[in-house]
Amino acid sequence: MTYVYEKAYNETIRLCLLYEQHLKAINQMIGSEHVYGYVFEELSALIQLVDRQDFKTKLVMTFYQFEKQLGMYEHAQAIDDIHDKILLTKHNLSTKTSGVVKGLMTDPLLSRMYYKHQGIESEQVLSMWERQSPVDKAHQVSYWLKAFSYYTEAISLVLYMVRGIGDFKSIYAKSGFYRESCIEKDIISVQLIRIECPNYAVFPVISMAKRWLAVTFHQGDWVGQKFEVKSASSSFSFKLSLCSYSSSVANMK
Repeated sequence: MTYVYEKAYNETIRLCLLYEQHLKAINQMIGSEHVYGYVFEELSALIQLVDRQDFKTKLVMTFYQFEKQLGMYEHAQAIDDIHDKILLTKHNLSTKTSGVVKGLMTDPLLSRMYYKHQGIESEQVLSMWERQSPVDKAHQVSYWLKAFSYYTEAISLVLYMVRGIGDFKSIYAKSGFYRESCIEKDIISVQLIRIECPNYAVFPVISMAKRWLAVTFHQGDWVGQKFEVKSASSSFSFKLSLCSYSSSVANMK
């Protein structure tokens, strides 16, 4: 089974991927109706992200960049629709997300778990949580997630736009290694690199400089009673996508 590995070369995109990762873990627990104790660790990670003073600013500035990029295209219904979506999402993010963390911290359970309070009262609150049914826990977590809805909408749109900039191209990795010269290509402007790996047995390590890009695949295997990770020795095909605001990079063949 193939999977897509992503590495961000932009701080805003990196934070968006991190947010998406934590949110996905929470939703998986909700979907399975088995909400474990570490859901609070994932929720705390989301709270820490949205509580960053620069996070909202970074998202808004990214939307301004998208608007500028869209302005370079001829008017079409699809372009106008995505432009309107960006304007609405940016407006909601700017005007409707104040006090998100403060509101969440009024919840006794979430506040105690976030600040890691100790004591009899905290133990009693946690005990009440543990006694709830899986369905009730899932409903409670879903309720907390609603407070993040405008952030989730904004981050989903950012990642949709960035991922959509690049196109996957098929590449052959000889003995688990690939290197490409990027002369006359502005590789430094790349925001996100996406690699579709052939299976979960291998994972990529990306090296990027001003004029070249290299991908080395590694694989793990048991050697006796020890699990070792080493460079892949087999040759195989994979797919590569360079996502950049520079069309010359996004469309490189």
